[in-house]
Amino acid sequence: MANKAYQRQVVILIGAPAAGKGTVAHLLEAMGYTTISTGTMLRQEVAEGTELGKTIDTAMRGGGLVPDDIIIEMVRHRISEMPESSLTFDGFPRAAGEAKALDDALREYGFDMDKIHVFRLNVSNELLHQRFHKRRDDHMKAGMALRKDDDPAVFERRLAAYGLYSVEVASYYGNRVHNVDASHAPHETLRQIELVIGRHSIQETRRPKGCGFDVTAT
Repeated sequence: MANKAYQRQVVILIGAPAAGKGTVAHLLEAMGYTTISTGTMLRQEVAEGTELGKTIDTAMRGGGLVPDDIIIEMVRHRISEMPESSLTFDGFPRAAGEAKALDDALREYGFDMDKIHVFRLNVSNELLHQRFHKRRDDHMKAGMALRKDDDPAVFERRLAAYGLYSVEVASYYGNRVHNVDASHAPHETLRQIELVIGRHSIQETRRPKGCGFDVTAT
């Protein structure tokens, strides 16, 4: 098995709402990665009713973006809690300033900048809408409470916002961005990512039995 320093990787997932970032992050968790999801952190603040949560709630209700300084501070704190883990970032960064701040934080906590991999999950607008409505319908049929971002109007605003900030983030990362076709099954998306990060960067001993995915497949 590769040593810990070699395994210590960072995967940054860029993608529109419903592109599958959360699902891919979950698959990477089964392989030893720890997910830092800004969406999850923000919802936790809102649920706890803190002053910060109230500020976040106002922005999220309108489908807008939470101020950069709030997000960056939350992310830096989370990284500081796990400086030896391989990480997946879901929903962050969303702007060039955030991307630079993330690079600075990862460098500060000793991550090898050559092992930071940026993936843009590409999905057509038509399929994004299909996935969104299916998820919303499934939640409703199951009697689950709908989240604020399950509102179609909020989804459309988030989609429009992504169209703007994704260009800025991709421009910052330049040739560090790997484009991934995320229109197929999640494990196919993961296969494309693994071809970049390399099978030996994964903590193989933590792969669950019967996960149904062979990293040697091409």
